[in-house]
Amino acid sequence: LVTTGFGGIATGSKNGDIRLFNEMGNNAKTLITGFDFPIRYIDCSVDGKYILATCDKHIMVINTENEYNQNGFDTCLGRIKVKPLILKLSSNELIKYNIENELFTPAKFNNNTNSKEMMIISSLGQYVILWNFTQVQNGQTDLYRIINANEFVIDNTTKFDKNQIIIALSDKLRLQNEKLLKD
Repeated sequence: LVTTGFGGIATGSKNGDIRLFNEMGNNAKTLITGFDFPIRYIDCSVDGKYILATCDKHIMVINTENEYNQNGFDTCLGRIKVKPLILKLSSNELIKYNIENELFTPAKFNNNTNSKEMMIISSLGQYVILWNFTQVQNGQTDLYRIINANEFVIDNTTKFDKNQIIIALSDKLRLQNEKLLKD
């Protein structure tokens, strides 16, 4: 589960359902169903407009607002939901980097003071994958950057308000300076 900057709560389940709550103790305002994959990890933008749902072989980017700018944390969206964007590596990249049975680590938004998410980070095996969030919002889900960590990546995130990636390896942490975005 994850919380938004305004206190909304999102949960993901093994059966692929995502529920959006405006407060604990009440029923979910919105139930998002139809995903055939277990949700292993969930992250949310500070403003609650987007959810990252990490599955084994892909990441879903879900807009929680409908066409009327109603947020699913506060209003039941019913059947008016936006289709998720799917993030994954191309078949050619999977072959090129010899990625077969690796699972995505939890996908996360970067964190910064202006509360505007600029990137999405995850990893597969020894490779850290970065997506420009603005490009993803514009439907460009096949544009990403791959960084070879040269060791199996346990987890990764970005350093708050910095262009640095923190990579957790089996026996150490690595802080890597990167130009994270290209606009």
